[in-house]
Amino acid sequence: MRQLADENHTLRRKNKQQRVQLEKLEPLAKKAPPEGAVVLTKEQGEAWTAFQALKKTPKEVQDALTAGEKAITEVAQIQRTTTVDEAAGLVKYNRETLRELVRDKNLTIELREENVTEDGETKKVKVPYVKPNTEGAQATKLVDYATNNLKPYLPALSAVEGEDGEESQGTTGKSTQKPGKVTKLPSQKKGGDTVATGADREELKGARRRTPTYSSI
Repeated sequence: MRQLADENHTLRRKNKQQRVQLEKLEPLAKKAPPEGAVVLTKEQGEAWTAFQALKKTPKEVQDALTAGEKAITEVAQIQRTTTVDEAAGLVKYNRETLRELVRDKNLTIELREENVTEDGETKKVKVPYVKPNTEGAQATKLVDYATNNLKPYLPALSAVEGEDGEESQGTTGKSTQKPGKVTKLPSQKKGGDTVATGADREELKGARRRTPTYSSI
């Protein structure tokens, strides 16, 4: 009997302890989120509150972001094209041909200000540089790069059109149609005139006449 009494006392003590623990857990159970709810951290809660303030659906927000990214890309393309055109003007290159080369050869044009002294006077001028978009590539002055790496395209680069549509002299100081250029296309006599023939003529013609859009660079 003594043993049964001790066991009964022990069980009642444990029962009391468990009731105390349940009483402590009951308020927490009432605060538990309902089924399917998501618990957010403080930072996540603040972000969610800010999103709700927009009064936009997730799709509307995504569409706005997509449109913004597209606009940024288009502006960057226009800026690159404007830089290429300005560089072409500075060195008297055909801008359309330079656009194509920048795109096809994966190049980047940048304009740098440098001090130039003329007649004892120092002034800042813009100098175009070009850099291949490859790891470790260094920027080089555009004219030097073209002379060393773009020799086959120098006739087209130097074919600058004047107001009357006629080709004028480029950076070489000579007409692009006269012999003695760095690169001379195969030619034949026709009616007393010397003209380029075959695929070379078509390539040169295309380089001079094609007009890329702003998105081509």
